Amino acid sequence: MLNIFRNLGMYDVKKGDIFPWAYAIVKHAALTYLRNKLNAKEKEHLNMDDCMDLPSPCNPIVSLASKDIYLYLSVLPAMTRTVCIMFYLDGFLVREIAAHFQISEGTVKWHLSEGRSILKKAMKKKDAY
Repeated sequence: MLNIFRNLGMYDVKKGDIFPWAYAIVKHAALTYLRNKLNAKEKEHLNMDDCMDLPSPCNPIVSLASKDIYLYLSVLPAMTRTVCIMFYLDGFLVREIAAHFQISEGTVKWHLSEGRSILKKAMKKKDAY
């Protein structure tokens, strides 16, 4: 429910009733919770020997607080930011985002790619300081 209140500003009355929009957010949050819970159980069963050969890529997002993530997202254009939040933070599928905004799936993928590109530059700029 917290995700609904955090993203209430993204709800557009012109696009339809609020219930399906809120339902989708709650559904995706529940699925994400269950997926994370399942992944945590799988990680408990891993042996240290199983992990020795796995590469450990440097992920800058891991070290960020939630306020920092939203600060980075604020540099994105409005539509790109909305699509990125719906996809990466709320767990919507590309086709669901496309249907919600009545745009093609290719356009949604372009916004995601553009968002990654802009965020990559912003993070490199931060590392330069």
